[in-house]
Amino acid sequence: MNVSTLNLAQTTLADVWPDFAAGLDTAHARLQQELEDCWRDAQKTLDSQLRQLQDMTWKAPSELLAYQAERAEAARLLLREPLGQWEQRRPYKRAMLVLDSYDRSLEELVRTLPESVDASGPQAIELLGRLVSKRFARRFGWIRYKEHSLPLKAIVAVEIKRLSLRRVKTEGEYLLILAKAIQQLRRDWKVRREALDNAVQGEPSRKPEAETLKREMMSYASFVRQAESALSAWSKWPEITKQSLAGRILHGVVWRRKVKPSGSGDERTASLTHWGEQLRSIEFEIGFSGR
Repeated sequence: MNVSTLNLAQTTLADVWPDFAAGLDTAHARLQQELEDCWRDAQKTLDSQLRQLQDMTWKAPSELLAYQAERAEAARLLLREPLGQWEQRRPYKRAMLVLDSYDRSLEELVRTLPESVDASGPQAIELLGRLVSKRFARRFGWIRYKEHSLPLKAIVAVEIKRLSLRRVKTEGEYLLILAKAIQQLRRDWKVRREALDNAVQGEPSRKPEAETLKREMMSYASFVRQAESALSAWSKWPEITKQSLAGRILHGVVWRRKVKPSGSGDERTASLTHWGEQLRSIEFEIGFSGR
């Protein structure tokens, strides 16, 4: 659908809703794919780093020069190269841009709607009833209002803004995963560095190599499961969005009340600002951790 050219001659809810709903699905499918791509890129870097750790010999170096060489090589493989890959792929920054782009695509969709459409109770139930609960639909099944003008754009704009506030938790859980992924970049390097430093100081690791690697692999597997769960939460939003919009439109058809503006959106702005600051803080810290 070309979201910039919804025909304003379409004056009924039935004319407008299908294209608008399709636009919502398209915007969300793009968001879902790009968020998955961001995580997969982060995962590629972490997977590669863990394989490097597994392939390393854990025999303690016998001389200072050997220790220095081995430590430098470990820093290259477990820190500098993974950080370089992260900076090249930039999954966290891309995710922030993707979320902002999604918001703008929804705003653009709303702008394409006519200010008002003709709608009646039976028409609205037939069009939107499947998106709400049967109990909800039955409440309005008796309505036989004649067709009247519905301020569709205002209703949808308010609900889209309200839904953006509801998404704060889902966005936060996803961005937290990427923030943890940045921190995870230090983890394998820290394990290897401490083992080398302890060995050269005559303090062998308290945990055998196999146990250490098993612990790291289990920790990483748990982290990946958390990431998959955070991604899965996004898959529910197309239906949540359409159900919420359908319910709000049906209320508008039935009660014809003046549309009240939603909140200022400060909560969501503050949330995204917080995650942007977290990114800068973590990346600054990570950038100097190998020195």
